[in-house]
Amino acid sequence: MRKELWFIIGIIGFIFLTGCGRQERQTSQKSPTRPIPQPRENASAVAAQYVELGKSALERGDVQAAIRNFDEAIRRDPRDVNSYIVLGETYLRLQNYDKTIDTLSAGLLIDPNHGPGNYMLAVAYNLWGNREKALQHAQKSVQIFQDRGDREGFRLAFLLLQSLAKTNGQRM
Repeated sequence: MRKELWFIIGIIGFIFLTGCGRQERQTSQKSPTRPIPQPRENASAVAAQYVELGKSALERGDVQAAIRNFDEAIRRDPRDVNSYIVLGETYLRLQNYDKTIDTLSAGLLIDPNHGPGNYMLAVAYNLWGNREKALQHAQKSVQIFQDRGDREGFRLAFLLLQSLAKTNGQRM
């Protein structure tokens, strides 16, 4: 059990290292969402600017401003799965698994074959205690990474799948 806990902690660490920046402490300061002018800019470019503002807010430790910016990015371009992923990752860092699962699931409705999204959803379901759903998304992420030739993604997803199968009493 202790090894499995360290494995899960390692996976979450990987997500944070490759995700939207280092984790900072949550502050109570309110940092307003800066309005971004959008004359003649398309929705995806504006959404990308809000994602960058959200990442900057995370670096400053202003989690609430980051969430507002990621929400705005989704509002501006609801078809961009990456906005859902960074918001889901933020909720995962806050250990708010309900919102993590809801957000990542919404993103996967747009792109069901998003490897990192399935991987993070597997982690979230595992931490939430739903091993069956965790296994489903871990298996899907393994297949996606394998099909795309993403060796590192495949390796991490496979390790997660092995760990989940082992804790579920299954053999690989």
